[in-house]
Amino acid sequence: MQGITGKLSGKMGAAVFRVRDGQQIVTQYNPIVKNPNTSGQQTQRAKFKLMSQLAAVMAPGFGTMGTINRPARGKESQRNAFTRLNMKLVEVDTANQEVTAKIPMEKVELTSSFRNLPQPTLTAEAGKISVEMNNISADVTTVRLVFVEYRDNIPAIQQLMDIPVNKDEHSFVQEFENITAGNYTVLAYGLIPSESAKASIDLDNIHTPADQNFISAVNLNAMVADGSMAETKTVGANIVVPQA
Repeated sequence: MQGITGKLSGKMGAAVFRVRDGQQIVTQYNPIVKNPNTSGQQTQRAKFKLMSQLAAVMAPGFGTMGTINRPARGKESQRNAFTRLNMKLVEVDTANQEVTAKIPMEKVELTSSFRNLPQPTLTAEAGKISVEMNNISADVTTVRLVFVEYRDNIPAIQQLMDIPVNKDEHSFVQEFENITAGNYTVLAYGLIPSESAKASIDLDNIHTPADQNFISAVNLNAMVADGSMAETKTVGANIVVPQA
């Protein structure tokens, strides 16, 4: 259905026109909108509110989750994929007549993959966190670390780092220094280049802890889309940094 200048939007008679992901959608106009407030409705609203806020916070650390930044017609966005993948982790507490949604941050998924990655081991002392990972699959050349801190109990990504995996030991150790006391979460997922990508780019040389040229979200999307890169599952762990 096309108007004079393209797809239609707005209300005409008993029909309401809008465009979603490039598709024309027509619905019947309803002047009386019901807004039930049952316990089930409150639970779902609390879940979606939490996921919407968390998606905005965690977006810089997203893997591709099988999508691209500009999804094709009818395909979900990265934020929608993030919500779908993690909604199952949300728990709702209805104590004291209040509805509160919460999610275990160490289980948050930033990728959609069946490829395994070992669980990271975190240790902490005053001002420092050490992240260690061993027995990494030989095809994983780089591990992306998403370092999350909590400001007034609200999560925020403090650092993103691409860490090269030791080719001989299939492991890495990375330290975060000058860390204030408090609670932290480290999420990680592996990056697996195809044989053609290995031939054209040396990932170990450009992705070092001190290098700011880690694979950008745009480049990662393009590399996954053309088959030159794959991602692993997301793994994570929590840690408490003590006072000095």
